[in-house]
Amino acid sequence: MPTFSVQSRLVFAAIVAFIVFFGVTNWFRHVNLLTAQFDMGNMDQVLWHSLHGNWFRMASPVYGGEVHLRTAVHADFLLLGYLPFYALWPDPRVPIVLQVVFVASGAIPLYWLARSRLGDWRGAGVAIAYLLYPTLQWALIFDVHAVILAMPLLLWAWWAMKQKRWWLYGVTAALAILGKEEVGLVVAAMGLYWVWRRGYRVAALASLVVGLGWSILMVGWAIPQARQAPGHFALGYFSDFGDSYTAILKHMITQPLRVLGDVVDGGTFSLLRALFSPLALLPLLGWPVLLVAGPEFAINLLSSNPNQQTIFFQYMAAIVPFIFIATVDGWSTLRAWLATHHGRWTQVQLRRALDIGLIGCFLAGVWIWSPLPGTRHHGDAIRVFIPSPYRQDVALVQRQLLPADRVATTNNLAPQFSRRELIWSFPNNLEQADAVVILAGGPYDVITTAQLLDEIKTLAADPRWKVIHHHDAFWYFRRVAA
Repeated sequence: MPTFSVQSRLVFAAIVAFIVFFGVTNWFRHVNLLTAQFDMGNMDQVLWHSLHGNWFRMASPVYGGEVHLRTAVHADFLLLGYLPFYALWPDPRVPIVLQVVFVASGAIPLYWLARSRLGDWRGAGVAIAYLLYPTLQWALIFDVHAVILAMPLLLWAWWAMKQKRWWLYGVTAALAILGKEEVGLVVAAMGLYWVWRRGYRVAALASLVVGLGWSILMVGWAIPQARQAPGHFALGYFSDFGDSYTAILKHMITQPLRVLGDVVDGGTFSLLRALFSPLALLPLLGWPVLLVAGPEFAINLLSSNPNQQTIFFQYMAAIVPFIFIATVDGWSTLRAWLATHHGRWTQVQLRRALDIGLIGCFLAGVWIWSPLPGTRHHGDAIRVFIPSPYRQDVALVQRQLLPADRVATTNNLAPQFSRRELIWSFPNNLEQADAVVILAGGPYDVITTAQLLDEIKTLAADPRWKVIHHHDAFWYFRRVAA
């Protein structure tokens, strides 16, 4: 029977604790109506439609309201990996909990990678830091996204490449690029890195060709085909640089100083501080690895969408693995420098001071940015466990709605009713809806509370609609039969 070291058992215990805490947290986030149409409702729609034979389709929550390919928005085919489990219990909580398990698995290859460079205890520390990393935790609790699964997959791929386990590398890298259309660019950059640093020419060339080819195919053909319109819907986020891919690339090549100015503008420094400060800037010493995440950094920093310049959403998912691999490289580099420039006694003292400083810096970063209880975001961490006063209202409407009903609902309620063919964001597509379910003042509303209340007054005065149930900020309307 194999034996496990104290450090291995510690990492395993941390993984279990992580799964339990965030599994329970995300479960209650959904139960207490803190998930949203954007994006939990959309992801649930994809799984529900795929389960019923409409592969990788969803109802457009806004534009026209028709059922269309999910590829019109993103090429995140990895969502379908949840389908076998979702078939056993069609409920948003299935991918919500499984996402936690898959993300936690990334601590295993990271521990092995760090242990080989830093030793058992420091390796365990890096793996536990991954699980406590604020950016990872915020991405994990913001609903479900296929790109989140790229975090553990890219870590497994990196470890497999270093171990020359080519088949495992191929599988994990291929799955990672299914997480989102631009992850192929990261895998391509990973191929360039391996040629430069290791000389794994065959595997690296395959990574470059497959990764780059996939992203070009998705962005240049599959997504425009599904949209029935040129380009990607997010192309507008880069309108300052041009109105097409070629114009944007030309601008970046011919006006690098302006691009650099745009990169360092806005929330860039806040984002970089949140990413690197908890790790005491060590990833910067492993900068060659950070270059692998360069495509993701560029996309996020150059976008006009402010959500892409914070740690509170999923946009850093493909960057996090390389931040931690760079941390291992940076820590190893710093220790080697201390060994070269100081005597043995001084070296021991400095290494100990370095370790203590890193732990203190990381704990400070966790307190400042993490969504854990006892941190600055204690309120956000605790509110998910406070029962919503509208849970019973939602359950009542769920019982009364017919499976074929077309529903318009507020963003904060959509994941509760998304297992049907058509569901829209209120007040869109009211002419087509059979029922309207509204919770005013909840998080993530797409219109202001004042606008929402005006829409409710209009609906209540409309003879075509009847109020079936009303409780404080909760309304359930049903269309009156002609």
